Amino acid sequence: MSIRLGSRIRRRVVSEEVLICLSQVTGSGPPICIELLTINSQAGCGEPYVVLGDFEILTPKENYPRADAAASKALELDDAQAEAHTALGLVRLEFDRNWAAAEREFKRAIELNPSYPNAHQFYSWYLIAISRYDEPIAEGKRALELDPLSIFRIADLAVEFQLVHRADDAILQSQKAVALDPNLDYAHWALGLGYMKKREDEKGITHLEKAVTSSGSSPRYLASLGYAFAATGRTAEAGRVLDKLRDLSKQRYVSPYYTATVYAGMGNAQGALEWLERAYQERDGWIPYIQSQPEFDGLRSDPGFQALAGRMNFPR
Repeated sequence: MSIRLGSRIRRRVVSEEVLICLSQVTGSGPPICIELLTINSQAGCGEPYVVLGDFEILTPKENYPRADAAASKALELDDAQAEAHTALGLVRLEFDRNWAAAEREFKRAIELNPSYPNAHQFYSWYLIAISRYDEPIAEGKRALELDPLSIFRIADLAVEFQLVHRADDAILQSQKAVALDPNLDYAHWALGLGYMKKREDEKGITHLEKAVTSSGSSPRYLASLGYAFAATGRTAEAGRVLDKLRDLSKQRYVSPYYTATVYAGMGNAQGALEWLERAYQERDGWIPYIQSQPEFDGLRSDPGFQALAGRMNFPR
């Protein structure tokens, strides 16, 4: 699948193909997708186009190191590339879990190009990961100001509201995105999670089902739907979601994080923690956000969950 992400970004011509981390539009991977950024140098236009593929074609241990190597090579050629610094920031955040290095890369990207929306957007996700909840929304809003026609960025701000535990704002922001594109799965996902947080379960499940349908059964959205089924006592339907995730994993990489999500909804702490441990060992890109994901609110007091979060060495 190929898709343009917002407006194209002007920059100097670089005759290289660079693996870079960019926003995951389809919902099948973490919020950041690592894929191929091709710099088009025809006629000196210097406008890159982004080819976003499905993140889970490769495992994290295959994908992130490729992005690291290619972005690092790009910076050896020209250290003033905000896009490549942003890519490294995402690798440091989601794969290396090197919080200080991630922040340095994002800040360097913003310093080099304050008008680059991805740098602000992904810096906001870093701030969410380390629970600096008073800061990420400003960065997400800045990204949207720089790229106001991007429906995806409108929806991404809704997800950010959700992750900083502002469910009312998440619902309002999601509704803006859905009004512009009724089939945008990412927006329905955010809206569904917002309603679940407000205990408006029927509305929440309806929108999560729409996210699954619109995305062609994205594992990420399936997991949230399975969580919602489990949390509302629809255990058999939650079990069928687990079966579906298991079947999909035989065909492609499916994050263990998703299975953990469904078990969390079932109140099965042991099952959730076992699958979170697998995600941790696989260096899955969702793990840095465990402190913020609403699906794991019921596990936060569990000693096993606290031990896992402790191993992440989040900054205090």
